[in-house]
Amino acid sequence: MLIVWKEINLKWGLEIFYRIRLFINSTFLLDKNA
Repeated sequence: MLIVWKEINLKWGLEIFYRIRLFINSTFLLDKNA
């Protein structure tokens, strides 16, 4: 049970991290173009 919970947490963590990075990259690119 704990291992499954760890895997779910890891999956969500990567998903959130990826989205935050995408958001930061897009805003950074917008700032550079402005």
